[in-house]
Amino acid sequence: MNVLTPRHVDAFVERGWCAVEDCFSREAARAKADRWIEEQGFAGKDPLTWGPPIMHRGLKDRFLAKEFSPKAYAAAQDLLGRHAIESWTWGGFIVNTRFRRDQPWRMPGPNEGWHVDGDFFMHYLDSREQSLLTIQVFTDMRSHGGCTVIAEGSYKPIARMLKEHPEGLDPGAVCREAAKVVDFAACPAVEVEQPAGTVVFLHPLMWHASSPNTDGPPRFMMNAVPIIQEPYRFDDPDAACVVERATIAACGGPFPFSPTGERKRYTPDRSAYESKA
Repeated sequence: MNVLTPRHVDAFVERGWCAVEDCFSREAARAKADRWIEEQGFAGKDPLTWGPPIMHRGLKDRFLAKEFSPKAYAAAQDLLGRHAIESWTWGGFIVNTRFRRDQPWRMPGPNEGWHVDGDFFMHYLDSREQSLLTIQVFTDMRSHGGCTVIAEGSYKPIARMLKEHPEGLDPGAVCREAAKVVDFAACPAVEVEQPAGTVVFLHPLMWHASSPNTDGPPRFMMNAVPIIQEPYRFDDPDAACVVERATIAACGGPFPFSPTGERKRYTPDRSAYESKA
């Protein structure tokens, strides 16, 4: 391990996530957020008037995780195995200015936006297209301020469900089937509160949602996806990386996995996300 401690690894396997602070400076985070504000034409304007409550809009110039945050890149390698990452490009902001600001804060209900990420590929248990769910924190994420909320440990029942679908599930189907197996009594919903400069690493099958920003400033984050070179394997615990070991444990032990369907790719219309917020 280059960055992660045994405590990080234990948290990832048991709860499905761990957080690594100081992956980039507050000054660097602020500079990227200010650049986005300028590029969007929002400079000097009240954030409550910027546009939709949640905006999925990127910077004009994307940048490499390895160059911007060597620490985050090394932490991802700790989870994925050295030399496993094929590409990891950052730049797509998710900005929550006022989601449900007109209502008292509450945790999103079971049918309110919970999902598994990955709207651009057919989902298999071994999919390499999204090796991790990651949150790059560019402004402090505080309670009631638009934190991502997660159902801790939820990757375990979702992994078991997906194991039973070697034919693959499209982005909509994987969320519908996941909703059937996640029990919030067993997988408690929590806000991911973290300071700017943190990168949160989550199992790629973590059940999560946006939460209301009822009284905080605009919340800037990214969820850039590390793509790995080869699909995951679950038949050799001795050679398995941390993510593979977690999935093997969730499914009850090592097993061979071979997709029976086509590894399709999709071109999602992400502008629809804003209209639904």
